[in-house]
Amino acid sequence: MNQTISDMMTRRSVREFTLDPVSLEDIELIIEAGQSAPAAHGKRAWHIAVLTDFEIRRKIVTVLPALRPIKSAPVAFLILGEPDKCNVPGYWPQNCGALTENILLAARSLGLGTTWCGIFPLESNMAAIYEVLNLPKNLVPFCAIAIGHPTDAAVFQERGMTDNFSRVSWDPDWLKK
Repeated sequence: MNQTISDMMTRRSVREFTLDPVSLEDIELIIEAGQSAPAAHGKRAWHIAVLTDFEIRRKIVTVLPALRPIKSAPVAFLILGEPDKCNVPGYWPQNCGALTENILLAARSLGLGTTWCGIFPLESNMAAIYEVLNLPKNLVPFCAIAIGHPTDAAVFQERGMTDNFSRVSWDPDWLKK
């Protein structure tokens, strides 16, 4: 199987990380791969805040416990939307989603584990982030991504996909007029 496809099929949410740091070279490569994601009209309406400071990550988890994996990972990214940079109002979440997926897959290709921790579109989640961080008002918290070396290397395995093809329709009649 093609390595890229294999990485996609074996990517898993990792919530337990070793204490080993993620190299600066890997962080920069992951960012570069993320930024190569497609964006509406080529306007990359996103910003990546790299969080290596444990205290910042601890503060975030204090107000949003669901983001717990970012506290145990050696590094986390806070993905922020920049709606005012988007040509078409409302497309920035798709841009941020594509950026996030590229980051997850790049990290997987390097043998690193990740967890995508959602923030947007819940107003309460976004308000909590604004409460503990001094974010510029033009940035909207989209998600956080925990990144690190998984404690269990066997975590990367394919999912059982038995029912997924029931969610695929080929030229369905209900699309025809």
